[in-house]
Order: sequence, then structure tokens, then C-alpha cells
Amino acid sequence: MPGFTPMAHTTPRSFATIRISVWNEMDRDFASSGVKYIKALRKTLDARGFHSTKIVAGDVHSWAPATVMLTDPELADDVAVVCRHYPSTVSDPDAKATRKPLWSSEDYAASNVGSGGRCEARILNQNWVMGEMTATVNWNLISSYYSFTEWADDGFSMTARSPWSGFYEVQPPLWAAAHTTQFAVPGNTALANQSGSGLLPNGGSYVTYYDNTTGDLSIVVEKVQPKLAGCGFSRVYQYATDAEDVTFRIQNAGGRTPKAFRVWRSNFGGSSSFFEEVAPISVSGTGDVTVHVQVDDVITLTTTTGQTKGNYTGVPDDARFPTTYVDNFDSYPADAAAAYFTEMSGAFDVHVGPDSTSLHNSTLRQNAVGFPVKWLRGDIIPFAVMGDSEWVECAVHVRPPTPCLHSTLVNPRRDSPGLGRIRVSARMMQSVLYNVHS
Repeated sequence: MPGFTPMAHTTPRSFATIRISVWNEMDRDFASSGVKYIKALRKTLDARGFHSTKIVAGDVHSWAPATVMLTDPELADDVAVVCRHYPSTVSDPDAKATRKPLWSSEDYAASNVGSGGRCEARILNQNWVMGEMTATVNWNLISSYYSFTEWADDGFSMTARSPWSGFYEVQPPLWAAAHTTQFAVPGNTALANQSGSGLLPNGGSYVTYYDNTTGDLSIVVEKVQPKLAGCGFSRVYQYATDAEDVTFRIQNAGGRTPKAFRVWRSNFGGSSSFFEEVAPISVSGTGDVTVHVQVDDVITLTTTTGQTKGNYTGVPDDARFPTTYVDNFDSYPADAAAAYFTEMSGAFDVHVGPDSTSLHNSTLRQNAVGFPVKWLRGDIIPFAVMGDSEWVECAVHVRPPTPCLHSTLVNPRRDSPGLGRIRVSARMMQSVLYNVHS
């Protein structure tokens, strides 16, 4: 643990924004080994001079760590942020009683071509309105892994899984996030529920961000259908959604009332109208601004400037994996990841060095010296996948280095036909296996 970061052996510096989380999703062990780890980590950080580095806990599927903190003052002092995974937009009384920032430290996990856009819009607003969470961390960022693996479409921002072609596609959840991230900046205040943020009468929610320096306001409104806005591993509370006119009254906005709001709009009801700037809306003499909100709309009203949708043109066409592919790994620097190999277990990188029998100077080598601490699954042999799941007949030629201390296993097919995506277990693969021993 003392050497977990290279900075631990250099002159201490102030990293006010650095936050370190604990062991992922150790639900059953947090109250025992998790608590011991956090206390030891805090002492180690302080001893090395990293007093400003904060600890985020507990990255489990409940708010139970908050309950532990309420009865353990030392633990409460050591933890800066209380977090959980997939909170379903709500926090419990113990979490709020800690009086610490609350985070949804893993959320989303939805299909970027299915419910993902609505999911993202809903949780970004309602995690604050319903749960008072000031941060939402999406899992995961980009679908840059093979389509036959698990969670193939769950990258919230874009799909880019054929690097040999250069193709990529921006997905709707990115535009849902842009309605918040292009307007709210660190240091803004999210106004409290019933005091600038809240739920809409006919379904949906709104969050107001206030810039304490400039007096600028941004109001993010969402009215996505909850039955179509599911996120992974979490509950969606159901309610009816109907179109409505929503009126906001601007009061005490830094001593000034804006004359108009610029308006950005998306609709996730099957259209391709995402993050478009539309006509501004004037503010009345009494400080009222009224906006019509359709079902599946996400709308941002703002007094800020500088937003842009961005433009991506000239993206190459998508293409399947090459039917003939050869790599001798000689073009890579030492310790580089090899193109198109996706690690499922273990750690594969390029080893550069002479070998008495190899025709080449480099080899792809599995470098993990043993099984890591188990998380959710049992022991899995180290393996990586590459290629095309639609291949029916294929030939694979591998030249292992000599001496070869362990087996080289080549599985030319994925799961047996009809099983769909690969699950992260070599034991599930049902096909001919070729083992090459030294």
C-alpha cells in the first residue's frame, strides 16, 4: 500500500482535487477489512505528506458505510466523501446525517443505443433532486471493446470498436450529459430541492446551477419517460409524464434579473434532435420565464455563453476485422499493449528482447505473476480475445518463444454457436483448444 502511487516516493505536493477510492464493491467486507484499510491508508497518506489527498468511500451497493461512520468517529474523520454504486437516485437518512458530500460513484450502465440517453438525463438531475448527490460517475466511458463481449453497448459517450477502420459514432447519452456539463462548472452551486431545483408537476425534474461569481444561471429540465429510462443495476421509480408549460420565477439572482435565457434542447423520443440551440426565451418584468416541455425533452435554459455541439465529419466507414491479419510485434516499444488484443484476464504486453529460437525480436507475453485478489469471480486463466465473432472457419498460427514456461493456449472460436456474447470465463468456451507446451 505505501507504494501504490509513484508520487509516494517524490517530494510531496498539494493535490487538492486528488481523491482516492477504496476496494471496489466489497459489500460484505466493508465493516471489517474495509474500515481497517481506510484507516491505514489515511495514516500512510499523511505520513508521506499527502494531507490534502481525500478518501472516497465506500463504493458498495448500499449506504451502509455511512451507518458505520456515524458510530466510528475516526473513520468519519478519515473519509471526505460518502459514495455508493447505482443508488437509484436516492440516499438514506444515515448518508445525509454524515453531513459529507454524497456521490453516485458508479452509475449509468445502460445501452447507448437503447435507454442510455434517457437514463443519463434522469440520473444527472434526479441524483441531486432526490438524493442530494453532487457527483455522478458514469460506467463506462466508451464502447471500445468487441461487440461479442459483455456490456458491448454500455459506453455512454460513443462507440469505437473497430480501430482498424477508424470508425466511431457519438451516442445520445453524450448529448444528455452535455445539457449539464457544458453549462455547470466546478464551483457552481446546485440550488436545493424546492429552492431552485425540484420535480415537475407532470413528471420530470429540474436543477438550477448558480455561478456565485458572475451571477449566471443555468436550469436543466428533463421529462424523460421513466419506463424507458432504465439504468443498469438500479431501480427506476415510475411516474406519468405529460407535456406542460413550466414557469420559473427568477429571484435573488445576485441582485440582477436576466432579460432572456438562451435555450438548448434535445428530445430522446426517437428523433435525432440532440443538443440544438433554439430561439431564446424572454424573461417577464416580474422575473418569470416560461418554457414548453414535451415528453422526452431535455432542455437547458442559460445566461452563459460558449456552448457548442461540435462537429465530426469525414468519419471512415465501419469495417469488420481483416480476414487476414499478421503481427510479429516487432513494431512496438517495450511493454506496449498489442493492437486488437482485448485482455479478459491477466496482463499482456510486448516483450522486447532476443530469443534463441524466435525469428523475431519481440513477443506478446502475459506478465501477471499470479492471480490478483479476487473480486466477484473465481480463478480465471489469463486470456485475451481478438478477431471477429462471425468467423466460421479460421486458421491460427502461433510461434511461442523458447523456453516457454507456461502453456500457450489458442482458442480459434468464441462460445459455441447461439451463446451470444463472451462472458469473462475461459471455462465457458466450447470449442477445440490447442495447447502448445515447451
